[in-house]
Amino acid sequence: MILVGSMKAYKQITFEGKEFFLLFNLSQPIDEPTAIPINILPDIDIKMSINDLDFDIFLADYVIKNDQAFFEMMKVIFALDLGFNVFILIGEGEIHETLAESFTKMIQVRYGYNCQYVQSVVDVNWDDDSEFSAEAINGILPQDSKRYNQLCNIYSFPENRYK
Repeated sequence: MILVGSMKAYKQITFEGKEFFLLFNLSQPIDEPTAIPINILPDIDIKMSINDLDFDIFLADYVIKNDQAFFEMMKVIFALDLGFNVFILIGEGEIHETLAESFTKMIQVRYGYNCQYVQSVVDVNWDDDSEFSAEAINGILPQDSKRYNQLCNIYSFPENRYK
């Protein structure tokens, strides 16, 4: 399960205690020591005027072609593959929402994994059984795992190898 929302929503949902979530920080501006950062944005002016489709294409292209951004995305993918529920923190405002939507669309298109946007515990569909698509399991996930491991070798991170 992937949930996307604010720190307030995360705290409310985890207080309910129904599920454990691995916490990732995509664009929450505060430093949250328990959150794993996802640093996928290049050094760009994030106030640029860009429509959603253009940003979707830009971000997907950047993440797939840039080793560091790809490595960051794979943190979330491997957490899901290992069976963890994931909560992705986002900040308030249009650019944060656009970034989150583009990032989660990329996960949905590439891996077939759906996300839920939540503002409180009542928004959570606890019966969500989202999982990787058969195409992802049999094709793109093994390829991405192989690339990830190659990057670990190139950048000398043997402890981060996956499968």
